[in-house]
Amino acid sequence: MVRTRAVLRLADQAFNDVQHTGVENEEKYGLLARSATDTDSYGDTAFNEHSLELWSAHLGKDEGYIWVYYSSETFNHDGSIAHGSWNIPSFWKVERNDSGEWVVVQIREHP
Repeated sequence: MVRTRAVLRLADQAFNDVQHTGVENEEKYGLLARSATDTDSYGDTAFNEHSLELWSAHLGKDEGYIWVYYSSETFNHDGSIAHGSWNIPSFWKVERNDSGEWVVVQIREHP
């Protein structure tokens, strides 16, 4: 479970990040950058509210998968919604990298 928490913490950080470019987000979060709000596309947004629920995790020695369920809304400074996703089941394939950290290497979601 500790291994899963590290991945979920990084995902939480990505969801909350509304201050960086797409390139910066990719460097920091890897594939989880798609959960962040990049300033390239959305400009100066104010904040994000999200829920991230772990459905299932199965990790072996060096690889595994995690099922999560999330909703996310990013707001502009005037309180309007810049963008959002609601009730999304998501499958994350994870692998241990050369540093021993678990990273998301594939994300599958319904289009």
